[in-house]
Amino acid sequence: MKVYLKNQSKKFSHHLNRLKHEPIKAYNKRELREVNSQIVLDLRFEEIDTSLFFDYRVFPSKIMTYLSQWQLEEREILKGDTILQQIYFPSFDWFSMKIVAGVRIKSVLKETERVSFSYETLEGHIENGCSEFILEKIGDVVYFRIKTFSKPGNFLVRLTAVLFAIPYQKYCTKSAMLQVKNLLESNRIHL
Repeated sequence: MKVYLKNQSKKFSHHLNRLKHEPIKAYNKRELREVNSQIVLDLRFEEIDTSLFFDYRVFPSKIMTYLSQWQLEEREILKGDTILQQIYFPSFDWFSMKIVAGVRIKSVLKETERVSFSYETLEGHIENGCSEFILEKIGDVVYFRIKTFSKPGNFLVRLTAVLFAIPYQKYCTKSAMLQVKNLLESNRIHL
């Protein structure tokens, strides 16, 4: 993790190349806080443009900007890919800390009625753990789910977790839910 006051987007490829060599931060899933969130999508599973989902267009740009290894290499997402995250705290670009950290893709699933990807945090990330992003059809209903297992990644974040880190994570998750819902519903595939 590196913290900047200036937006690092012009240096994303440099930061991503550095992060590709960082190891995954060790964690024990039983010691992490589990949070499950979901939202119902107003569309049929067949109408979902999953390419938008797999482009990691999950978080609003006021919360996070990013560059994925598969975007840089102009291909599809693969297990083992790295994502550079520039996290804004507070959530606006012009007067915030820009926290540059990385995550690594742990799994990618593409089934008929369920698609997902998960990632784990890299050394230096402000969180420690893993997250899974899921689109799935259950019965006649399509859900977007986020499942996280995490804890604060360093002493300072642990110290301020109750006041800042946990409420901010809730805010980011809720924003991601609405972002994905709006993105997928407004770009539905017309059959």
